[in-house]
Amino acid sequence: MTDYAKLPTWADATHVHAVVETPRGSRVKLNFDPKLQVFMLRKSLMVGLTYPYDWGFIPSTCAEDGDPLDILIIHEAPTYPASSSGASPSAYSSSCKGKTASRNETTGCSRCPSTRRSKTAYGTSAECLPQR
Repeated sequence: MTDYAKLPTWADATHVHAVVETPRGSRVKLNFDPKLQVFMLRKSLMVGLTYPYDWGFIPSTCAEDGDPLDILIIHEAPTYPASSSGASPSAYSSSCKGKTASRNETTGCSRCPSTRRSKTAYGTSAECLPQR
């Protein structure tokens, strides 16, 4: 089985690999367990709620909380767990999970016309990713 956590960070000079854990439209949160090499059910959302976009991680990275960097992938269609795409990092935000800080990447899918040229007021986030 593929170890998704150890895929290279960079797909090419401007795109990172993004591994989807929880796809758009899902009513449950999934997490990749690198020890078991499977996607585990983490929690269910409240009735009527779904994830509006794909959530996942950037492989071969390490956030301050010890997990790979989280990534929100904005594009037109839902995918499925374990799918990977080249995504163009466009912004990052810091958040706190309990007492530990975490960074969240926001990207546009490089293959989706509506997000290919997405811009953000926060600037780019390449400085928080490993060097190519």
